[in-house]
Amino acid sequence: MEVQPVPSIGFTMQPQLAELKQNPPSSEAQTSEILQVAYEIFGFTGTGSDSTILPAASRVNWVVAQKCLGVAWRAGSGKIVGNSTSTDVSEDLNISLLCHFFSRIKDAKSLSDVPQSLLDLHQADKPVRIPYSIPLRFDTISDPHAINYVLGGPYLEVSINNPLAVLYVARCQHQWEDTSIPAVATRLAGEGFGFTVAAHPLRYLASSFGAVPVTPDNPLGFRPSNYVPTDTDYRHYVSQREKLLQSPRGYAALMAGGLASRMARDFVAPELFYAKLSSDPNPTFFHPLTTSELDLIYGIYRQETGQVSLSGKRQFIHKSWWPPHKIWTSSMLGLTFWTTDAEAWYQRRITKLSTGPYESTDLKHAPAWKSAMRQNAEVAKIIRNMEVLAESYIRTTLVTV
Repeated sequence: MEVQPVPSIGFTMQPQLAELKQNPPSSEAQTSEILQVAYEIFGFTGTGSDSTILPAASRVNWVVAQKCLGVAWRAGSGKIVGNSTSTDVSEDLNISLLCHFFSRIKDAKSLSDVPQSLLDLHQADKPVRIPYSIPLRFDTISDPHAINYVLGGPYLEVSINNPLAVLYVARCQHQWEDTSIPAVATRLAGEGFGFTVAAHPLRYLASSFGAVPVTPDNPLGFRPSNYVPTDTDYRHYVSQREKLLQSPRGYAALMAGGLASRMARDFVAPELFYAKLSSDPNPTFFHPLTTSELDLIYGIYRQETGQVSLSGKRQFIHKSWWPPHKIWTSSMLGLTFWTTDAEAWYQRRITKLSTGPYESTDLKHAPAWKSAMRQNAEVAKIIRNMEVLAESYIRTTLVTV
């Protein structure tokens, strides 16, 4: 099948870090980008006046607000970012309103605790309040402790577990030329949200489906306790990872969210992803990544500890080039979508691993990765609260079937 370009659908790719340092965006461009993220992900509308804003000492500081928006690494290089790391930024109304907004989100028990002038969910004339054109329902069957938001049907469905991703679609769909499920899924992949795809079995012939390729357990093998990685080891890992991402399983990686999705975007073109979803949503391509596939993507080895159990068995730990999926998605960089901060961190890590020299600490086990990727507790609380508010709004307003 000849793949035609898809109008107005593409992956949102952040510029290379070196490129941004050489050609930093203008103050106006940074302001526009930051306010767009604040609106599309959090529903910030940016209306109000100084009289409605909490005193500086009572609201979150600008550093915390930047981390919520995923733009903290740009501090000091633009109008809206400013040069201050204190709470005294009242000279800029945009900054003051954003800090006030996130303060209200942090302390909110319900949507009514967030001022109407700041949040689009309260405002009848905002796109998120326009009737939803895509069927939406809840699904808790697969996991009674988690909610999946299911878009689409009857032939193709997208399941999302992040309510902020659902509201991103609700806010933006009215300006998209194509709101088909393949197009929506392509946009979610481009923003780095995780999701899964399901095709109705009656639409396609089961005989046309192949088996999901099997990646062996512990695909990168074992290493001794005194192991120090080498350039050869890293190149071998990269070649194996790229082989997987260039296979049909690259589509599954694209939908996984986080680092796996970011790595896959280097190999899976948006128009090809869209075309596959439109014509052939084969489970071979779209079945969620297995544990072994995730281990390969993140570069996980089993390394001896040098200790033995009481029964005489050698003890092993898992070490990896990249933070494992669950650690990334629970870190500050992985709480929502693929942010500018996440891209900056990713580019720095790529540069370090691509150039060497290598040390034993370049491979980290889970506790070390958790420490390296530790959250800011205030940022985590704000985002979790926003998710709870979003979930409440979706339940009462958006569910259509």
